[in-house]
Amino acid sequence: MSKSLNVVVEISKPKLHVKKYPERVSVVCLFDVNNITVSQHKPTFSVTWIRIRNGVSTVIKFKFLSDTRDQVVLGKDVLTGDSVACEVMPVHQKQSKSSELLFLGIQGDVWSMLQMLIVDQ
Repeated sequence: MSKSLNVVVEISKPKLHVKKYPERVSVVCLFDVNNITVSQHKPTFSVTWIRIRNGVSTVIKFKFLSDTRDQVVLGKDVLTGDSVACEVMPVHQKQSKSSELLFLGIQGDVWSMLQMLIVDQ
C-alpha cells in the first residue's frame, strides 16, 4: 500500500514583463517554485489572466500548465490602454498569488514606446 503525501507547493509572487519577439510583443507572467524538491517533479498550476478595460474586469485566459511562465499577446489578447494581471495557483491548493496590475498605457508610436518597457532575456 503506497502512502499519499500532501506537499504544499510554495511559489513566488508572479511578475509581469513586456517582451518583444520578432513577430509580436507579449506580456509574460513569470514565477518560481520555491521548494526545490517539488520543482523537480513539475507540479501543475492554473494560470488566470485578468484584463481591465474601461473599468470592467474580464478573465481573458485560463489554462493549466507545468511551466512557470505564460504570456498574452499585445494586439490579440490585450490592447493598449488595458491593465492586466496574472494569478497563479498550484493545482489542489486553495491559495493563489497574483501579480501587480500592469497598465499598458502606450500612446504614440507603439514600437518605440515599447522599447522603453522591454525586458531583454
